[in-house]
Amino acid sequence: RAQAITLYTEGVPNSRIRKATGLGRSIIKDIVKEAKARGYNPEVSKTVIIAHVIDKPRSGRP
Repeated sequence: RAQAITLYTEGVPNSRIRKATGLGRSIIKDIVKEAKARGYNPEVSKTVIIAHVIDKPRSGRP
């Protein structure tokens, strides 16, 4: 996820991100959107921290 965010922020085309990470275009956009919702702002700092990419808690029994 961190790699996909970094590549996306640097302007790498989705096709190259998909080849590097195995993630589809919609997944890449969802990951970037979620990271931004969690405080990632590439205009301030391009550093991706664990809080930007950690899994959401899942409901239900573990």
